[in-house]
Amino acid sequence: MDVTADLETNEITATLETNEITADLTGYANQGTQGIQGETGDTGATGETGATGPTGAKGDTGATGDTGATGAGVAAGGTTGQILNKIDGTDYNTQWIDNKIGDVVGPAIAVDSNFAGFDTTTGKLIKDSSVPIAYIDQSVISGSSPTFDGNNFTGIDADDVAVDVTNFDGILSATDVDVQTALETIDDIDDITKITENLTIDATAISNKYIDLAHVPLDNTAVGVFPRGGIKQQYTTDFTVITDGADILRLNWDGLTLETLLSEGDIISADYIY
Repeated sequence: MDVTADLETNEITATLETNEITADLTGYANQGTQGIQGETGDTGATGETGATGPTGAKGDTGATGDTGATGAGVAAGGTTGQILNKIDGTDYNTQWIDNKIGDVVGPAIAVDSNFAGFDTTTGKLIKDSSVPIAYIDQSVISGSSPTFDGNNFTGIDADDVAVDVTNFDGILSATDVDVQTALETIDDIDDITKITENLTIDATAISNKYIDLAHVPLDNTAVGVFPRGGIKQQYTTDFTVITDGADILRLNWDGLTLETLLSEGDIISADYIY
């Protein structure tokens, strides 16, 4: 007798060897229990470095930083032609002053050891005088024993001043000044003193716009004035020497250039003969 039955797939059981499972039977084989995880294998060798990627796009410009503090800079003010001058050793302590560079011009060629003489009346041109220094007797001061203390000559007697003018024959004409005679017009050289005064400018001097010299200069227009650390000042432009009511010995800068340069505590030097 034939027996037939319909069986569900999960009702079919069989034990098969691994090599007995064919492709047609894989759908009927139950999956076994998952085994335990094996040990981690060795790290593989590092692969080659990849090619450099393309440069990225330029980033946005950053914000402008704060403005730094203002530096010392150049002193304010000044006028055309003026130059910057150090007042003292303090950093950046400067001022504007007139440019007093000399403008005396001499010849391109001159004889060595000759005296220089003015050419025309401008005071800015000089020339070779053709008079050698050697024509003046080397013992100009023959019988005196003069001394110089850094400011003043002393011990010179007018009677001892002599100049040998014999070598001036052919150079000095009858209309020229006799050098010997001119020197002998000095009554007493001992009475002539060159001095350098260092004058400290105080509040009174700043207010008055003048300061008195210790002596009366022989020639007030020949007084030399030098602010400490500065250059020589010009007479009539920067200063004058005026009377104090009795004598001409008042160093004055009222309304003149020196007024703009001086401050209380400044020191100026005055050179003159009296």
